[in-house]
Amino acid sequence: MSKVNHHASSAIKDFEKTEKGLKVTFQSGKSYLYEGVPANVILGLERAESKGRYFMAEIKPKYTATKIA
Repeated sequence: MSKVNHHASSAIKDFEKTEKGLKVTFQSGKSYLYEGVPANVILGLERAESKGRYFMAEIKPKYTATKIA
């Protein structure tokens, strides 16, 4: 698992690649697991200038989320 802390994003506190997909923790403290997110999409999030914009375009509308915290 690789955990990345991104304080530059106004919405995303951090995210972590897991065996099942992508765990995203928001500034609110709520965490969600987005299942089936492939490595290339996670890499795109890591490299994106705007994490929030990339997340809203490439992850949220395309992958199922389950609230985990």
